[in-house]
Amino acid sequence: MKKRILVSLCVFLFAGTLAFAGGQGESSTSGEVPTLTWFHLAPTNREPHEDSLFFQEIEKAVGVNIELTTSPTANSLDKLNTMLASRELYDIMVMTRTLSEQYGPQGAFHDLTTTWEKTPNLKRLFAIERNPWLYSTKSLYFMPGSQVPYLEWGWCYDKGIAAELGIDPPKTLDDWLAAWRKVKAERPDVVPLVSRKGELLPFLQMIYGIGSADGAQYTFRDGELSSPWTDERYREMITFINTLYKEELLWSDFTTGTYADIRSFAANGNAFSILDYLGAPFQLSEGRLAAVDAPVGPYGDTGHRWIGYTSYWGASISGQTKNLDPALAVWDYYYSPAGAELAIFGKEGVTFERKADGSIEFTQKVKSEAEEAGLSVDQWLGKEYNVFIFHIGPSLNMGVREQILRGLALGESQERLRSMYYIGSNLAPIAPPIWSTQEEVSRLSELNANLNTFRDEWITKFIVGQEPLSNWDEYLAGMKRLGIEEVIDIANRGYERYLESVGKSKGFIPPTNIDTTGLAKYVGL
Repeated sequence: MKKRILVSLCVFLFAGTLAFAGGQGESSTSGEVPTLTWFHLAPTNREPHEDSLFFQEIEKAVGVNIELTTSPTANSLDKLNTMLASRELYDIMVMTRTLSEQYGPQGAFHDLTTTWEKTPNLKRLFAIERNPWLYSTKSLYFMPGSQVPYLEWGWCYDKGIAAELGIDPPKTLDDWLAAWRKVKAERPDVVPLVSRKGELLPFLQMIYGIGSADGAQYTFRDGELSSPWTDERYREMITFINTLYKEELLWSDFTTGTYADIRSFAANGNAFSILDYLGAPFQLSEGRLAAVDAPVGPYGDTGHRWIGYTSYWGASISGQTKNLDPALAVWDYYYSPAGAELAIFGKEGVTFERKADGSIEFTQKVKSEAEEAGLSVDQWLGKEYNVFIFHIGPSLNMGVREQILRGLALGESQERLRSMYYIGSNLAPIAPPIWSTQEEVSRLSELNANLNTFRDEWITKFIVGQEPLSNWDEYLAGMKRLGIEEVIDIANRGYERYLESVGKSKGFIPPTNIDTTGLAKYVGL
């Protein structure tokens, strides 16, 4: 294995006295295969290695050699900061978006927008017109590295309890309320609704038409950004949750519960509905949970919570590399249909086979190896073949179709996959792109630290009845005193900055439709 392991901090600092490390050798002469240095973090059980199928197939497809350096993920941000401060850079570096935007303008990373003509696949996915959420200026120093859209928050209920009590699949929020009340009356051993404060509120904000799918920090109405937390609909939503709490329809430990509690409810079958992060609950419920589409709220709003079009981890290319064209070729291949297939499924005939209906199945070879190693097929694919390794995931190339096909091949719960289908077919609106300056980002962080604490304290008291909702005006006054109007003003300036850059008028948000055509058959619909 041609792997170099990062050494001590002293070596980093010494190397920092040199020029940028990435691509420091002479440019490749004609006919010589270029060598790309690649820095990657190494999560447990998915450590990247050069002799894996993933890296070997990239080398063959693009015509390069990859010299991989790995480092444990523990203290990864500290390590990256040290490397950047000392200018110990590689041709390709796994990186955070924040660090790329901080050091990119200083010359540390290549601006992808200047070489779109060399990377048609990157341009198709990441140009401003397609993905402005990645940008804070017109420059782009970062290729996102996690699956997008991320579809893990769906509506579900216990099929057995529903059949026993004659409850039809709920279609509106009123339907859900009636179902929870029926469960409370006729099955006192079952909690009608289980969730946590940080999860339930974003679920319901979509249904009340306030906030956005991937953060719920801003309400966008009539071309203007405003705060959902001071919106009259927010008060109505909190009143609704307070009703659930008072009637003991909502889990009593809702404000302090953990994800371990959610998993326990799913495994024990003593919850009628779970509105939370649903990957594990769907698996642990052993088929009891049924997925349904998001309900329609009191104002006719609907849609599922999701995360999309941005990513915290990804990769950047050194701004000083002498191997720029080969590095660009690697990433353009990676985001091509062939590269995405390699990243998500591996190589046909080795790790997977394609079935007649278009679905895929991982090979018996892979399954047997995984069983012998005592790992799941997913873990084994990551560890041995580097298929679906972390921090450089397939990103925008992994849409709902790929997520569902991969889930089917791994034997995931059909109801969970059905939930993903519903989410992809009925997305809640995403926030408009907001391009803030570094000074504005710092100011927002300062303001939101106090605002979030104040809001959470008051909202919790409203929900559990420690503070009467008649004191809502006092809450609003406190939010204004702590700067909510300044936060919204900064956000609107950032939105207008984006509009000016792309030449669009106020009210424009790039479309986020996802094609789910033909996927219903894979999830039993």
